[in-house]
Amino acid sequence: MNKPVNVRTNLNANCLRQLARECTNSRQRRRMQAIAALLDGRSRTEAAAIGNMEWQTLRDWVYRFNAEGVEGLRDRQKSGGPYKLSEEQIAEFAELILKGPAPEGSRRRGWRRAELVALCWEQFGVRYSERTVSLWLHRLGLARLSICPGVRNQSHQRLHRSFAHSPGREANW
Repeated sequence: MNKPVNVRTNLNANCLRQLARECTNSRQRRRMQAIAALLDGRSRTEAAAIGNMEWQTLRDWVYRFNAEGVEGLRDRQKSGGPYKLSEEQIAEFAELILKGPAPEGSRRRGWRRAELVALCWEQFGVRYSERTVSLWLHRLGLARLSICPGVRNQSHQRLHRSFAHSPGREANW
């Protein structure tokens, strides 16, 4: 049988469930409900099943709850490495992206990720992967469009002809 875990008693099970109902973080909510089950006298295995975790994991969350209270049940921010670009360089990079890849009057409207990787290397001497560039675009609030330039306004018949008569390609429709 599992050794019982001592849970702080400044909050009773009903109060903890009320806080769980008001909580917007679903993971924190599950942890509060599991600890409330422990306070009701359920076994650690049953309480862990309520929180959708293993009993050892529940024990670790109880230790954090005892030390930090309800706020200790939140996921902590994961620390990544420092950014390779400074805040000023990030702002300059965003301006370059917003300015666009081609001069006025060109049909080209947006950047490709591979081009942004090359631009970052040329401007700042920093290499990023295409996936990281996608994350930067998302953080900057820029959408990734998948429309091929020039195709949107062509008629269906013209597209059919161009694909049907391409070398090495047969029309299957």
